[in-house]
Amino acid sequence: MGGVVLVEDETRVEFEAREDHIWAPKGVYPQVEITQEKKAHCFFGALDVFTGEPIVHESERMVSRETVRLLEKIRSQYQRRMKKKKPVLLIWDGAPWHRGEVRKYLKGKNWLELMSFPPYSPELNPQEWIWKEAKKAITNNHEEEDFADLVYKFYRFITQRKFSTKMCKNILRF
Repeated sequence: MGGVVLVEDETRVEFEAREDHIWAPKGVYPQVEITQEKKAHCFFGALDVFTGEPIVHESERMVSRETVRLLEKIRSQYQRRMKKKKPVLLIWDGAPWHRGEVRKYLKGKNWLELMSFPPYSPELNPQEWIWKEAKKAITNNHEEEDFADLVYKFYRFITQRKFSTKMCKNILRF
């Protein structure tokens, strides 16, 4: 192939109380303190299917302006390769924030080729698996009092490792 192939997706990390079951001795009703505060933070992520390297952009909202910021990060990271006329292929879904300002931004840009996953098929996108792994490790059953700490741990979990590309190659048939 010789170029760069990235898969992209977004997720939200949420901080809110939820009901769950707990163990307690029969007849004892434990008191559990919760906060009614709800917070959320968004992440845009692209995964290099050949190297397993992630690119992450944080945002308060999932909007096309933030998608453009992720595309700028991608352009800046792969600029060396682009000078050698090697294409960057980005595979993503049909989210509404992939339109609008994104289309204006991409007009006349030849460094990026876009391809879409089939509609309603998140199981085909390896970036979805990364989000799931990070949420399982960091946000499920968290005890942090501070939402910023939770967001930071989630970000570090993703950015401080390379991910297996075996699943990418199996799903995308490389």
